[in-house]
Amino acid sequence: MERNRSCPVSGYELAILRSFFSESGILQKSVMKQRSWIVGEIDDKSLFGNDAENIGFAFQGSENATFLVVSVTELLSNRSTVLAHEFTADKTGVETFQSPDWYALNLDDCVLFTLPMTGIVVRPGEVDITFIAGPQPFVNAALGRR
Repeated sequence: MERNRSCPVSGYELAILRSFFSESGILQKSVMKQRSWIVGEIDDKSLFGNDAENIGFAFQGSENATFLVVSVTELLSNRSTVLAHEFTADKTGVETFQSPDWYALNLDDCVLFTLPMTGIVVRPGEVDITFIAGPQPFVNAALGRR
């Protein structure tokens, strides 16, 4: 069942998330390397079916079995706290955040993540490549390499 609630992100977690992106909102792969993270790709922005199932599975290692979504525009704002939206870490949660109810979020680049941070998924607002970054086991799970 979807929680669909907002979750404030601030302080250390917000600083870490912001460090992953350039000022123009581009994922900084060099920062991923510094964390010993790898970056994988899905050649689409649509995360449905197997892609949604795999990403949900990758996020299931989080303490709450949920993931958060925030637009990159919101993330890079000057605010000291940003609001992320919480979804269940499963196929339904990944597909729900892309539904018409979340249309505005889908028009912007967004980042999916957990707290504590186990990995991230950067989904573009327009048709493009979705990036998955994190430790090897997270990226493998999100790409369906089990």
